[in-house]
Amino acid sequence: VAYETLPKRDRKLMHLAVAAYLLGLWAGDEDEIVEVVASHYLEAYQLAPGAPDAEDVKSTARELLVRAGERASDLAVAEGAQHYFELALELSEDPRGRGALEERAGQMALIGGLTDDARAHFEAAISTLDAIGETHASARVSARLGEVDFLQERLEQGIERMERALSLLADEEPDADLATLAAQLGRLHLFAGAHDLAAERLELALRLAERFRLPEQLSQALNTKAVLLEFQGRLEEAMALVRHALKVAFDNDLSSAALRAYNNLGAFLLRNDRYAEARELLVPALELARRVGDRGYERWCLAGDAMLMAETGEWDEALEVIEELQSSGGLLGAFGARLLFAVPIYVHQGRLDLARELLKTTSNMKDSEELQTRSTYAWAEAVLLLGGGEDEAALAAAARAVEALKELGVGACKFGLVAELEAATLLDTAKAEELVSNLERLRPGETSPSLVAQASRFRAKLSSAEHDAGFSSAVAAFRELSMPFWIAVTLLEQGEWLTAQARASEAAPLFAEAREIFDRLHARPWQERLAQATNLESIYA
Repeated sequence: VAYETLPKRDRKLMHLAVAAYLLGLWAGDEDEIVEVVASHYLEAYQLAPGAPDAEDVKSTARELLVRAGERASDLAVAEGAQHYFELALELSEDPRGRGALEERAGQMALIGGLTDDARAHFEAAISTLDAIGETHASARVSARLGEVDFLQERLEQGIERMERALSLLADEEPDADLATLAAQLGRLHLFAGAHDLAAERLELALRLAERFRLPEQLSQALNTKAVLLEFQGRLEEAMALVRHALKVAFDNDLSSAALRAYNNLGAFLLRNDRYAEARELLVPALELARRVGDRGYERWCLAGDAMLMAETGEWDEALEVIEELQSSGGLLGAFGARLLFAVPIYVHQGRLDLARELLKTTSNMKDSEELQTRSTYAWAEAVLLLGGGEDEAALAAAARAVEALKELGVGACKFGLVAELEAATLLDTAKAEELVSNLERLRPGETSPSLVAQASRFRAKLSSAEHDAGFSSAVAAFRELSMPFWIAVTLLEQGEWLTAQARASEAAPLFAEAREIFDRLHARPWQERLAQATNLESIYA
């Protein structure tokens, strides 16, 4: 009340006096109180924007707000940093300075998971920089906007904009901004399925990164090149590149590059059924994401853990994480596709309504420009359709899931391949035989252990001569991989075959183990099928 009764001029003088006192008190450690001092200068300016000293006060306020933003960024408070940069923007009239502040505000919004805010700031920065002919800086911001394009699944839009920027820089002296642009272009081309263009842009980025010793661009380009190699089935090369990308990021304190390297290394491990290693990797990744305040990658880590738990039979825990992520806003773009790993759990627990609801809320992924997202959605849809007895529709959905096999590689499409085999086995024996044969023809480096196990399982289902050996081989492989659901399914199928062959005594222990697993997973449809099988067992006993 007393403050409000003071004339604005007196209030201004008091704000400046308090700021001067604090700066004197904390001499040498101004960063500790820069936010407080900045707020006093801002208030002083706003109280008298027409005063003779207003420009000096405004300039000081702007400088302190920028410092406050950088301090908040260093402390991993992305939302606070964004706020300070936005306040500084209100006090900035210089186009070059405004472009820089829009870029920094966009970066903080992106780290905080506010992609719409990030887009608005990056687009404003590009417009401002283009207007004053700052083509290189504009290209750099365009690459940053490419990250938002990726997360919001606007690959074509991002590629078109960045290719346009690249053409503008073609005849100019190459620099770090060009390297940044080329690296991001390579990434978007890759996930849009244009491998040759991706490779061309990545080579440009890597040449420039080496020439100018640019660690961030080097790490990012190596990372994307690793994904390209993994899609081509060159796993060992890919692993070597992404591990070096991670080292470069750590050596240069590049948290965003490190988190992305963790992401892709984890994806490689998942696709090759190395679940324990992938879970170990998530521990430091999650710790880093939380330390730097990166909400997007924090959610990615949690969703990644849920994916792994879904595969290794920790269904209750996986659903708890996925449902919490959904209620808190979920994930964006390709990361959001990880939520779809709840679909097979819901289906195998007989909760088809929840699976349908999840697919409905993520229906935008069905026609995503990003191949992995589109493939994952089609696989989840196929699993739901199989659970509902719509086998023909399931086969069509599964076929869509593996359409990108050439671009993504077998590892990225392994779940779709299994769904396609499940549907074909129910509908078309000749088609199923063809699919199994295709899996069996894959060379060791072109497949994964779980797919080898599935091929053995389906071969046993299709060929009476290989029932015992095929089922037993599949069960042994699934045990090695710690995949209890598929252990139980295979034991049940083997027990059903043994029962039909009047070998009920051999089936009994298989049914008993399958029952224990299905009970633990709350897999109601499978419990019911097992109950029916054990009734037949008593008949044939």
